[in-house]
Amino acid sequence: MQRITCELKFGLRHYWKNHFLRELPDDAIDLTINHFLSREPQLSGSVLIEPFHGAARRVPLQDTAWNERSVRYNATCLSIWDDPANDDAQIAWARTYAASIQPWWTAGGGYLNYSSPDELPDRVKAAFGEAKYARLQEVKLRWDPLNRFRFNKNVLPAVRSL
Repeated sequence: MQRITCELKFGLRHYWKNHFLRELPDDAIDLTINHFLSREPQLSGSVLIEPFHGAARRVPLQDTAWNERSVRYNATCLSIWDDPANDDAQIAWARTYAASIQPWWTAGGGYLNYSSPDELPDRVKAAFGEAKYARLQEVKLRWDPLNRFRFNKNVLPAVRSL
């Protein structure tokens, strides 16, 4: 079984925010460490840095849904907590990190499996790229025209012009 962290108990609250990075220079590493150490005692969370190399970078862009093959890293801030009273602080902690690594972002969307529930539709579209997103919209129109399967990172069905 693959997993990022230890098994988490049911009912925990989560907010994850991630970006693909072109590079991970010393400044970004220092920023990541300082952000992690800045957590207040009642907050919990972690920062996941994943390098992309090998087959993940060799697969032709048109052969996969994931549209970013040139990135070097994925950086994700994971807030995980149990007390609803900490919602605002936990979410702010993850968002602050995500915003702070902006100098090293790529223009495309991040890894959608790790993205937050409030991810903007443009970023979802960017994660797939224009051509793949349009193709997914056609599939969605054929198999889910009423958009019932919309609770993950949603691809809207294509719109037919009359």
